[in-house]
Amino acid sequence: GGDQLLRLARARPGDIILDMTQEAHELLQKALALPENERAELAGNLIASLDATVDQDVDAAWQQEVVRRLHEVQSGNYFLGRGPAKGTYTAA
Repeated sequence: GGDQLLRLARARPGDIILDMTQEAHELLQKALALPENERAELAGNLIASLDATVDQDVDAAWQQEVVRRLHEVQSGNYFLGRGPAKGTYTAA
């Protein structure tokens, strides 16, 4: 759970993590010997595998936002790199 993840996040190379199998500990040692860029890629993939569930509501909201922004750019109401066109948005 979250407590175990926090404990793992705080672990430093060489720390003994008792919840790990021997196989996992050996794999960790091999991973720690990798170059930094490969460790980062591996870590990112491992973290992504823990959060594989997708919140459909959030996903749908992002899809709508992408479409809204695309329409702004296509209609000339938003200029890439400069933000909204003058007078397009008013203060709330």
